[in-house]
Amino acid sequence: MPFKVRKISSYEWPVKVQVPHNGRFKEETFTAVFKKIARSAFNDLLEQGDDALVQDIVLGWKGIVDEDGEQIEFSEETLREFADDPFFLRGLINSFTESLTGAQAKN
Repeated sequence: MPFKVRKISSYEWPVKVQVPHNGRFKEETFTAVFKKIARSAFNDLLEQGDDALVQDIVLGWKGIVDEDGEQIEFSEETLREFADDPFFLRGLINSFTESLTGAQAKN
């Protein structure tokens, strides 16, 4: 089957967040909408740090709820707030890396 070039600007990808719970980790998930970027742009963003990377690659999400089970809508402000959480940030970056490499990213 030939490789088909697709003109897409974004894609959905599952994000697994390992959250501390009773001395262990439990996995919680959501779906991120990632911006499709070139390899060179990815490398440039890596040099700028996690904040720049996250602000550039995340366009939205599905499946993030508050403690009452209410959906939390995506906004750049909420993304900045959530990206300050090291567990959320690690899950997000690991999932984006996995989406690029096709393999589970290792911590």
